[in-house]
Amino acid sequence: MFKPRNPERIDRTIELLFQVWKDQPDTRFFQLTHNLKHEYAQANGIEGNIEQLLDNSGRLVSIHSRRVIDLYNLEDEEFIKFLETKLQNN
Repeated sequence: MFKPRNPERIDRTIELLFQVWKDQPDTRFFQLTHNLKHEYAQANGIEGNIEQLLDNSGRLVSIHSRRVIDLYNLEDEEFIKFLETKLQNN
């Protein structure tokens, strides 16, 4: 059964992002989110690679490698812990 997420996590996440961003005032917002994504992935070993390219019909066109970081399924509480740790270590 689905357990609803605590809506207070939203305020906590924004508060932590605000604190992190205030420590880096020359960083633009999307630079900040990009950097945080990479820091989280590196700290938690969740980077992967895409090693093929398919055309629209599904045929293999070429083989190349690029780094991929997918945080789509990351729960907010885990990201909150990461941000709290980051702020404590600064």
